[in-house]
Amino acid sequence: MRRLLIGMFILANAGLAYAGGPGTRGGIILNYPVGAQAIGMGEAFAAAANDVNAIFWNPAGLSLLEHREINGVVDANCTSVGYAQPIKFGVIGYGISILDGGEATIYYPEGATKTVRAQSDYMLMLSYAGKIIENLSIGGNLKMVHSELAEVSQATAFACDVVGLYRFLANNLDIGGVIQNIGSNIKYEEESDALPLNIKVGIAYRFNRLLLTMDINKPIENKLRLNVGAEYQIAEIMVLRAGYKLKQEDNKSGTGLTAGVGFKIRNYQLDYAYVPHQDLGDTHQISLLLSHH
Repeated sequence: MRRLLIGMFILANAGLAYAGGPGTRGGIILNYPVGAQAIGMGEAFAAAANDVNAIFWNPAGLSLLEHREINGVVDANCTSVGYAQPIKFGVIGYGISILDGGEATIYYPEGATKTVRAQSDYMLMLSYAGKIIENLSIGGNLKMVHSELAEVSQATAFACDVVGLYRFLANNLDIGGVIQNIGSNIKYEEESDALPLNIKVGIAYRFNRLLLTMDINKPIENKLRLNVGAEYQIAEIMVLRAGYKLKQEDNKSGTGLTAGVGFKIRNYQLDYAYVPHQDLGDTHQISLLLSHH
């Protein structure tokens, strides 16, 4: 019975993977996108991440930080906090994400019902980045994921990311590479799922007030996925963003346009992202970043 209930809740919460981007394996929170700037740009951010948000996209971008930064991110399902600080040899960062799958009702054969929390996950992250030479940075993440399904089964897994960022300084072109979610299986009861291993390559090109980005993802068990994005600074304190996510699988959930806007005043940056979903409902995410100069 417990195995049946767990399977039912995995299916019931498949919608949480709307943005789940790469892979169809265990550990939904590993694929959940964090940061309204990146989401507004179609999640094409592997080469564009250059602030505390890099913890969640490409930690090598942390090497570009000169001051401490902290950000908070919230949407209907997930709350995240990231902190990054330059140290003597590089930059170190910390992140936490908490995913709430909402409530669901169990219907027992004898007619009884019970309301439970459908899914509750959290992830802890430790990040590091440093420059090998002036225009080449490397880094990585260590991650711990804990997941609870239907208040009856728990699982814990450990993973890491290996990342790099190369900057063609004269051409305003950056190239980022990420290998995500190398780690142990996540096991609920007798069932064990591999983590969603993903290989990602991204480029970012800056021209005056315009930023153009593109990411290519290769999930271990799926076909290539393409993400493209753009950001344009229309005023000193305001930027507009747009993006598109394209999947090659038969299941097109998560494919489509994204949009966003950002405001930066002194040390504060406020970002908003909007992702329309015909089947799963619209998604809104808000981020607030503080840089301590």
